[in-house]
Amino acid sequence: MLRWKAWKCNGPSITITTQLPDTTPPETKYKFTPVRSANEKYIMGLSTTLIATDAGSGVLKTEYRVNKSGPWVSYTIPFTIQAATTQYLEWRSVDNAGNQEKTWLMDFNKGTLKQS
Repeated sequence: MLRWKAWKCNGPSITITTQLPDTTPPETKYKFTPVRSANEKYIMGLSTTLIATDAGSGVLKTEYRVNKSGPWVSYTIPFTIQAATTQYLEWRSVDNAGNQEKTWLMDFNKGTLKQS
């Protein structure tokens, strides 16, 4: 199935351009920056930045949620998660063709990151 087809006539020849549907989900990278206590001794939380890219149709949205509960929150700007109350952080992105990236799960207690 073609998404679109373009024709261009160049005198005696015709150029046909086709674009196949975007079937590849976006990719989301993360960056954590420590948020320190006033005396700089302790890490109180992490400023979290999510960067999504999609070479096909472009990124429609990126969303996240904390501790595997509650609604997904639309990501627009970096946010801070608190060390004392955050065990899990999940995130995912969707592109303009509707392809959804597998959800990333960071388990801060175990120090693991996996995609499911």
